Amino acid sequence: MYKTLYLGLDAHTRNCVLAAMDRTGELVSTEAFSTSESTLIAHVAAIPGNAKYLAVEESPLAGWIASALRPYVTEVMVCDPLPNTRISRGGNKDDFIDAVKLCRLLRLGELKPVYHSEHDHRVDFKIAVQQYLRTRNDHAKLKNQIKATFQQAGIVDVTGSEVFTKAHRGKYLKRLPTNARRMILEHLYDRLDQTGELRKKACATMEELGKRYPEITQFQRVPGIGTVGAHAFSAYVQPLYLVGDVMPSVIRNPMPKRNASTERFRP
Repeated sequence: MYKTLYLGLDAHTRNCVLAAMDRTGELVSTEAFSTSESTLIAHVAAIPGNAKYLAVEESPLAGWIASALRPYVTEVMVCDPLPNTRISRGGNKDDFIDAVKLCRLLRLGELKPVYHSEHDHRVDFKIAVQQYLRTRNDHAKLKNQIKATFQQAGIVDVTGSEVFTKAHRGKYLKRLPTNARRMILEHLYDRLDQTGELRKKACATMEELGKRYPEITQFQRVPGIGTVGAHAFSAYVQPLYLVGDVMPSVIRNPMPKRNASTERFRP
């Protein structure tokens, strides 16, 4: 039984690699297994350590992994992969090598944490905000595409929003030089209408889930901060100080304290 272990998890949709390192930097184990909640828990729980610190890089899987494994380790750190140049720019690129490097960087305290809420309602709210922002961006891209297609036909007086309204589309479509061009624009208009409806539904979902968080009303009192900005700010910045949540220990004190001895850190 080890007193302290540092675990690095290289996670993918089909397979994961888990590496474990002790306080002196000696590699204890590396294991590969299929990605599922049961196998993740089984492999992490089976590693013999009194204190187990786990690091996993930020990804679509990271929040789920952190939530699943949090009860089975002393602390989970979801880390930002961009500063991890020892992994992303290291010589050999291999899942086993990456997992070992990840637990080594964790042991040395050189990882930058990315916060993931422990509360499902916060996760749901952030996903709803992200969905709305994606839908809004798709809607804006379609508008730009419609204008550009008209401009390719020499119709340049499409700078306002009139060209998107159902009442005035017809007069712009009549000015197109070919039936094929009109058919293309009609398809784009159909997509614009569909995306507009999705945007409304996404906005309604975001606002409904946002009713739980009183700081959104406070944000909207700030000049220049509208409904969307207030919800987005709450979704992305909420974990530390804004909503009264207890600051997670991985942010307060990401790793055990450094020791002057050969043990780089001590819990």
